[in-house]
Amino acid sequence: MVIGSDSDQSVLSPDIVIGSAIKRLYTILYEKIQSLFSNTYYACSDITGLKDKGTSHVLNPRFENSTHLIESRMREAIERENAYLTTPSSSNIQI
Repeated sequence: MVIGSDSDQSVLSPDIVIGSAIKRLYTILYEKIQSLFSNTYYACSDITGLKDKGTSHVLNPRFENSTHLIESRMREAIERENAYLTTPSSSNIQI
């Protein structure tokens, strides 16, 4: 069992790929372009993740019985992401 990345890769190997982690760059770009046109844009370094819908997942329908486990782990990942981003040391990240 594996997890794909960047797009739904379950079609490549339906019996092995449980799901895929998706980067939703179009969501991030849309928000940035929208802020540019509404004169609310400012240059900065952003960290975008699960809670901001900058990333997501696609579950292979063959593994739907595992949905509760995946959803539980996503909630846990969001909590850890929030904890990391609110620690003083993470505010000093240089990109």
